[in-house]
Amino acid sequence: MSGEGEDGSRHSKVTWEERHWIEYGVFAFVIITAMATATAAWYTRKQWESTADNGHRQLRAYVFPEQANLIWQGAAKPTAAEVVIKNSGQTPAYRLSSATTIIVRDYPLQTDLRDPGLPDSHTVIPPAGSSTVSVAMQQPLSTDQLKAIQKGTQAIYTLGVLAYTDAFGDCRMTRYRLFYTGSGGDLGSKIGLTYLDEGSTEFP
Repeated sequence: MSGEGEDGSRHSKVTWEERHWIEYGVFAFVIITAMATATAAWYTRKQWESTADNGHRQLRAYVFPEQANLIWQGAAKPTAAEVVIKNSGQTPAYRLSSATTIIVRDYPLQTDLRDPGLPDSHTVIPPAGSSTVSVAMQQPLSTDQLKAIQKGTQAIYTLGVLAYTDAFGDCRMTRYRLFYTGSGGDLGSKIGLTYLDEGSTEFP
């Protein structure tokens, strides 16, 4: 506002008017409402992402070994391993590739075992479908190996890796390690393999 001085000149005069408490209340209400809206939006998005992730988990393919056996041949012929892998999910496992190897090593292990490399061939396993992977040793067990396996100082190890793409385009890999040590069985008989350490692991 303006006023007139003693010498007749005019000058401006600034005055401060105290705001009413209602104005502060409205301002605080707007801020709180904005924060609440943002929080609700964030929570809704997280809930949607969680629901979508749970849906993927329920519907995606899960491929793991269902059973694994040795075909015991002692020192007569090369001993072989058969691993049945099964898709326990509700959608197919696409572009599945698998590799398995069988070796004799000390038991317990003194060094880590190297996983076999995956081939370029691929297949599809439908829901509840299965596939059998077979692998044989390059030569029969030696007499020393057979005695060590029976004694429990060596074991027959079966190592495998499989990779596939699920229905949502995500690449999955499963690693399994199995072993046997014991007295063996009749030639040609099946002997169950036992999981080593953590068993089957999926990554990522």
